[in-house]
Amino acid sequence: MLSSHEHFDVSTTLIPSEAVAEPADYPEEQQLRPGALATFRSITVDLDSLLANVSRAQQRCLELGLDPLNDADNDKDLDSSEADLQAKEQETQRQAHLQDLEAREQALAERSRDFERRESEMHARLQELRKLESALEDKEKEVPGLLSPGSCSTRPSSAATKASSRLSALTRPSSAETKEPPPHFQNAQSQALALLSAEVQDLKQQLEEQARTARILESQRQKEKEDYIEFIKALGESSATPFLGSKMNLDSADILGAGKYSYVFRCEDKKSKDKVVVKVTSARWTDSCAHEWAISSRLGKCPRIIRCHKLFLHREERREVERLVARGFENGDLTGKRPALFPAMWFGLYLEHADGGSLQALMERGPVGVGSAAAMAQQVAAALAFMHKKHMTHNDVKPRNVLFCKHAEQAGVLVAKLADLGSALHSVDRARDCDLHSYMVWCAALQRSFSACEASPNLEERQGLVDKFLQAQPKQASAEHQKIWRALASSLRGVWQGTLSMQDVELTECFQACQVRVPEKCQSRRLQCF
Repeated sequence: MLSSHEHFDVSTTLIPSEAVAEPADYPEEQQLRPGALATFRSITVDLDSLLANVSRAQQRCLELGLDPLNDADNDKDLDSSEADLQAKEQETQRQAHLQDLEAREQALAERSRDFERRESEMHARLQELRKLESALEDKEKEVPGLLSPGSCSTRPSSAATKASSRLSALTRPSSAETKEPPPHFQNAQSQALALLSAEVQDLKQQLEEQARTARILESQRQKEKEDYIEFIKALGESSATPFLGSKMNLDSADILGAGKYSYVFRCEDKKSKDKVVVKVTSARWTDSCAHEWAISSRLGKCPRIIRCHKLFLHREERREVERLVARGFENGDLTGKRPALFPAMWFGLYLEHADGGSLQALMERGPVGVGSAAAMAQQVAAALAFMHKKHMTHNDVKPRNVLFCKHAEQAGVLVAKLADLGSALHSVDRARDCDLHSYMVWCAALQRSFSACEASPNLEERQGLVDKFLQAQPKQASAEHQKIWRALASSLRGVWQGTLSMQDVELTECFQACQVRVPEKCQSRRLQCF
């Protein structure tokens, strides 16, 4: 292939110079006849045109980087160039399509935001109109003759007429004083009230339509839920086995508690001999069991949250769960009304076993201690911060849902873990988690009952709780413990004021070296007080 600086002489390369000599150059005996001479000149003209075309083709080949004497290579290069052009064209079309999709997505998002903004404005406008309507009704009662906001008539109301008659009888006003408002004023007032009334009716109609749509969607959701439950029941009836009796040693099992929809007990795995916690739920409340399992699965592993290991179906052939519940009521572990009927099938969860009891049990045994309260606050805050990063909230932080595990290497030290994800939600509204966490820490440090704390005090009441916390600082405590106490008060104030997050509490420097320690009287009983 020729380089771009080489020149190619078509006349010398393709056709010898003697091939285009004029007829006069031949000897006289070889002179052509006049008819042949004209034909020869015509051929010469065509040849010149052909040579010009070849020269242009040569120039084009040089521009494309092709070799004019190598047709095979030229064909390959041309095929490659065409393939490259097609690929570039396809890539251009794909990019254009992607840009179009992005533009449509942005347009849809903008329309959605616009719809939400208009809906918010509509609700605000409706509230203003309702306030105006109420104000006009009050005004009608005070000033006789003023129009009712819900009517376009110029006739005063009956209450206004009676008030006007009584006023006339008492004061006997002159005819000038009883003159009615000018007609143009009444017309303008009537038109304004008519417009407001029409706008109110339109807004009411839109709200009724939205409420009707919401009711339809809720009804559909309820039917889908019922269908889902029936499907799960049928699946369980056909697939459930006597799982608990075959996998667990239930002779030594003990009831840990009962929730709104489930029972929780501790037993021993026959194969591994490990203690496990089992939570069983009837088929009627399958959605709560599925919700807890789904939340736990999406959260993944967190060292500060009780893990859900697996799911199972259990068929009650020997009434294992029923006997465990009856034993719990007999021993006083369960209180309230005994269930009259038990389901024939249970949905169950394998949960991580916490062998150190709960914060509720620890609080009932006596003072938690400054260092233990700070360590518990830091560890539970770490669990909540992990959930908040996953855009989830717990919504049920309380001493009964804070469980302890024994430290693997240090005797007498406990590790706090957050349990019970049944109330967790996919949400970024973290206010309730922060409030409950702070109240729990406040109660644990001051030996107060958690149920005695208000759910949502105002800012002034919160400041009062912080002041009480500071006033209760132990006077005989060491300088280090007093520093930790002040840090706890600062974290309570910051969380309640909204200036600190759970991650900020987790990373508080003063809490890092603190540990939850087993009280001495509990150590002597080998944690049986838990």
